[in-house]
Amino acid sequence: MLSVEEARALMLEGVEPLGSESVPLLEAHGRLLGTDILTDIDNPPFHNSAVDGYAVRAVDTLGASPEQPVVLRALRDIAAGGDPGDAVVARSAAKIMTGGVIPEGADAIVMVEDTSPGGAGEVAIHRAARPAQHIRRQGSDLAAGALVLKAGCRVRAAELAMLATAGCARVPVGRRPSVAVFSTGDEVVSVREGERPGAGRLRDSNQPALVGLVLEAGASVRSAGHLLDD
Repeated sequence: MLSVEEARALMLEGVEPLGSESVPLLEAHGRLLGTDILTDIDNPPFHNSAVDGYAVRAVDTLGASPEQPVVLRALRDIAAGGDPGDAVVARSAAKIMTGGVIPEGADAIVMVEDTSPGGAGEVAIHRAARPAQHIRRQGSDLAAGALVLKAGCRVRAAELAMLATAGCARVPVGRRPSVAVFSTGDEVVSVREGERPGAGRLRDSNQPALVGLVLEAGASVRSAGHLLDD
């Protein structure tokens, strides 16, 4: 009788890599990457705010405190995905939402919790800002050309997110092996709704188990059938 190792070696003698194919992003789930993936742009692709607050020049907030707030001229609002507009100049501040583009001239963000309304068209700053405070710098997560995922890794939910970040609308993945599964035995019968096996017969549990193992291994099932003891 063949050992498990000998049987495995015999089977693998006829196995060759199937190469890769390109599939739409969501269809890559569960597949193995066919190549290394590099990101095509910086991530984030622009300097943006990590909080809701006000884009300011840090120097204009020196000495600010709850007891002695610094009052700045309030500029337009900058929404996430919106145009940052004109530059922030001395003694001014632009209200900005999380993810908003940092306007020219600003080098820090003051959290909205550290502000209060001033007079008409003004905002009171209650805490001094440090340069670069609450700013996510362009490319701080990934620089353009950075390795995102290595060939051979299995694509799960997190990998789908990284592939999207890297701009992969289509993903190179290994081709799925195609497997035929057969159960054997005169005594084995398929499971049918409302039926019980006859005398001397057993319900076929091997075939569903083997099909499940094939699918869990990332292959596709070409056919599944039953062979008698011939």
